[in-house]
Amino acid sequence: MVRACVWTGIILAIYAITSGCTSSDSGAGVYPSGQWESKSSTIVAEPSDLDCRLRDSKDTDIPGKWRSGETIGFYGYTPPICVTCEKVGYYPYSTVVHAQMSGRAGAASLLLGGVTALAQHSATGVGLLYPTEIHVRLEPKQFPSVAARDRWYEERIDEVRRERRQTLQFELAGCNQTECEEIEADFEARLGAEIRAMHARRLSAKVVPE
Repeated sequence: MVRACVWTGIILAIYAITSGCTSSDSGAGVYPSGQWESKSSTIVAEPSDLDCRLRDSKDTDIPGKWRSGETIGFYGYTPPICVTCEKVGYYPYSTVVHAQMSGRAGAASLLLGGVTALAQHSATGVGLLYPTEIHVRLEPKQFPSVAARDRWYEERIDEVRRERRQTLQFELAGCNQTECEEIEADFEARLGAEIRAMHARRLSAKVVPE
C-alpha cells in the first residue's frame, strides 16, 4: 500500500494518500514533475493498444476503457488514482497517480480551514492538479533475440532507477534526519528488490526468433 502521508505548506500541498493499489503493484507512482493539468491526464503507453483500469483511493472505478492517447478526467474522484494496465503477452503493470494542491487553493485552505479543509479538497477533487501525462511501459514476456531482450531490460532498469529517484525526493519532503535515513534505507531495499525481480524475469523471458 502507498504510505499515507500529507505534506502541507503555504504555497502548495502534495497528497500521497493510501490507495487501492497493493504492494505487489510494479509502479512506484507518478509524482509532481513537468507540466500539470487541473483535472485530467493523458495515458502515454507502450504498447499503445493495452487496456487500463483506473480507480481512486475509495476503490471507485473511473468508467471507460482506457488506452494510450485517452484523456482521463479526475474531477470528483479521491486521489491518489490507481492505474492498472495489461495486454496478452506482457506482464501487468500498476502505478499510482498522485495529485498536487494548486497554490492558491492550498494556501486558502490552510489559512481558512487548516488540514481538515485540505482533506476536503482532496476528497472532492476541487483545486487539485494532476500530471498531464501518465507514462506506462509494459514488460514483454518474449523477445525476438537475446540481444533484444537484454537491451530492453537494460534500458528499462535505467528508467526505473530514474523514476524511483524522482519519487524519493517527495518521500523525503518534511522528514527529520532520522526519518530521512530510514526512508532512504527502505527505498534502497525496495529498489534493489525491484531490479533483482526484473533481472529474474529477463532470464526467464522467452526468446522466439521472428
